[in-house]
Amino acid sequence: MRYGKILAGAAALCMTFGISLPTNYIESIVSYAEVTKNGYEFIFDNVGDYVQIEFDSQLYKAYWSSGDYKVATVNVDPDDPTKITITAVGVGKTYVMATTDTGIALDQYDITVLNEGPETQEISVLIGRFTLNNQFSKASLNIRGVDSKDVEWSSTDESIATVDNEGNVKAVGRGECVINGINDGVRYYAEVVSEYGEPVRPFITEIFVGDIELSDAVPARKVAANAPEGTVLDWWSSDEKVAKVSDDGIITATGSGSCFINADANGNRYIFTITSTYTGTTSSTETYSELTIHGVGNTSQLSTTGMDGDINFSSSDTSIVTVDEKGLVTAVAEGEAIVTADNGKTKAKIKVTVEPAVKIGDANLDTKVTVADAVAILQSIANKDKYALKPLGAINADVDGEKGVTAKDALVIQQFDARVVTSLPIKSETK
Repeated sequence: MRYGKILAGAAALCMTFGISLPTNYIESIVSYAEVTKNGYEFIFDNVGDYVQIEFDSQLYKAYWSSGDYKVATVNVDPDDPTKITITAVGVGKTYVMATTDTGIALDQYDITVLNEGPETQEISVLIGRFTLNNQFSKASLNIRGVDSKDVEWSSTDESIATVDNEGNVKAVGRGECVINGINDGVRYYAEVVSEYGEPVRPFITEIFVGDIELSDAVPARKVAANAPEGTVLDWWSSDEKVAKVSDDGIITATGSGSCFINADANGNRYIFTITSTYTGTTSSTETYSELTIHGVGNTSQLSTTGMDGDINFSSSDTSIVTVDEKGLVTAVAEGEAIVTADNGKTKAKIKVTVEPAVKIGDANLDTKVTVADAVAILQSIANKDKYALKPLGAINADVDGEKGVTAKDALVIQQFDARVVTSLPIKSETK
């Protein structure tokens, strides 16, 4: 019975009994088989008949089930969860229900299946569509109301995907195939797209570190990622026409625009957002140098050799360093700033880095001198790539009176921890 008969029968019921048709019924999508609709009841003439409804709850997610899957199945369209298909699979009566995850009933349809129907009629029910790849190469198929072990499973192409006798699917190659499961004369099937064999991109956790501004006045900055101590970072720029970065985290402007500076390590990506107004038109009379001050509150006097006349000193960030009219730089907080000395003819720019105060013997920078510092030194000697000391740690570690960090420095720190040595560094003649 086609669409016209179903609609006419339902309309007659409405006029006779005053029943309202469910607004979620798709009147234009029905089977070509003998199907009639009485209010909230579907009567199927034959096994294999089906009807499609549309159910879109505005407040709840619907969970569909059948009271007896040997009489009727209910399936949700994998591409559109509002499209529901009810299929007759056996003679009898049951119901199909939509509930919330807490068991509250949203809607119910009574189902009656009258006849077995032609023996040659095939009943096919779609149970899923999915994609497999190197990272997700397996899937398990389940049919509601049916034990997977009672299903005869098969694949249309075992060079693409295989299936075992419990419905476990495994990708073995690229392509498309169908996994079939036969139970009580019903064919349940899943459409599979396999991308197995293609390279899998490693999962990266992105960690935003900060914003960096570059300009002609400040064309370079040294940055540090918030990575665990000893992490070896792989630095790279998303656009080297805007900025490039060195292996030790010095970012240098190469043009105007925006880009990202990234540091990769151990599945993490530390990201800096770069905004550059650099034009490359910096005067040739400008000079650049670097200065490191160890310890907040410490000072350093700038040399003005070669600059005559009145000199104007300024700091790009007074929260990091200040500079007085005579060029005395004072560390205010750890970080970096640019100090400029300008006499109207020549500009000298000094990148000032404020680092923690030197604490002789504190190789691991934990503010204490203990045997742990000796261990840090020995680890850095044994595996410099993995356990390299930070620059300040290397300065602190050199305690034996001889230039350079060696196992002797570790020994002296152990002696200091045991009170055999009373002060650091020791003088070379006392060794």
